[in-house]
Amino acid sequence: MARKSRRKPGGLDDLKRMLWDALVQVEWVLRSAGEEQDREWVLKASHALSQLGGQYVRLLEGSELEARLAALEARQSDAVWDVALQD
Repeated sequence: MARKSRRKPGGLDDLKRMLWDALVQVEWVLRSAGEEQDREWVLKASHALSQLGGQYVRLLEGSELEARLAALEARQSDAVWDVALQD
């Protein structure tokens, strides 16, 4: 029996790209449904847009917070070394 190879887990950048691609596709669906006046698809696409948009914003906020925390930790580490070298 052939063994399935496991996919390597993606990172945050992969997830951001996937969410963004999905948002672009939903935008296209929303515009197309609006032109055809398909109310059901407009509602579905609007719901998908709000869900994806919310998750995308949370991911961006988390990524930004992680970067800011890493910068603060680096500064703190540099400051500790500066003090240790002065003693």
